Amino acid sequence: MNDRTQWHESALPMDGRQIIVRTRHLPDGWDWQVQMDEESLSNEGGLSDTQERAISAALHEAASRII
Repeated sequence: MNDRTQWHESALPMDGRQIIVRTRHLPDGWDWQVQMDEESLSNEGGLSDTQERAISAALHEAASRII
């Protein structure tokens, strides 16, 4: 596995929980995953063109599950 397909991980607090956001760069764009407690969320909406948009999509999905 080369550096462009390895997951980059960040831990963030959200509503009293700690969530883990993972992003990775693939040939066609950025993919993401979120881990919240026992729940895992994966990118179902297609790849993002930037890492920032992938993180934004991941946080949006996580927030919608928490709220």
